[in-house]
Amino acid sequence: MTDYIKEKRDEIEGIHKTFDQNILQIEQCLENGLKEASIIFIVSVFETFLRDVFILCKPMWFAYPIQEVSAMETIRKKRRQIYEYLDKINAFDDFIKIRYIYAYGEFGSPVANVFSPSDTAPLHEVLFENKKGREKINFQNLKKDYGVNVAYKTFFDIDLTTLLDKDSSSSHRMWEKLNKLFDERHEIVHKGKKTEFSKEDIRTVLDSIKYLKDSLDKRLIQRMSLE
Repeated sequence: MTDYIKEKRDEIEGIHKTFDQNILQIEQCLENGLKEASIIFIVSVFETFLRDVFILCKPMWFAYPIQEVSAMETIRKKRRQIYEYLDKINAFDDFIKIRYIYAYGEFGSPVANVFSPSDTAPLHEVLFENKKGREKINFQNLKKDYGVNVAYKTFFDIDLTTLLDKDSSSSHRMWEKLNKLFDERHEIVHKGKKTEFSKEDIRTVLDSIKYLKDSLDKRLIQRMSLE
């Protein structure tokens, strides 16, 4: 087993272990009637898991197929997606500046694959290592251009709203409940609100997040462990 594969499998094991431990603590909070703490913890677990998976699967950014008549058209289309996404979150100028550092040799040529260091490395740097210390993607935001669902759709062609239940319509309903729970978390943290969510409501959302975790395992994480 190469060092790279071992490193990735260790990262995957760490993500799974952290997720399982956090889920156990949420369930303990619910058993003890700590509904507000459970809601705060659920949002944190959701955010942390999706951020860790997003970065872990960096080699798979924009790796989904696009049916074009030529490789150049495929590259052009994917780079347009990169431009449009970064432009919406006000990060394109920074990306171009950083990309200059990585545009060397074959990586800067017009025939370079979009997954080469000339694109992937500066993308990671501008999104997660910018000088201001503030990440460009907000994994706690479900709706906006800089939020988690748009990021997964853009980088992996995965719509998170479809991964919360095996039934598509049920999954979308769960996404709406998840949105409400996120809003509730804001009210709890910033206004000291006592939640009106029942234990059953919270458990339903928690179960949907566990289903999401299994869905991403199949779609992304298991593929990473084999590379």
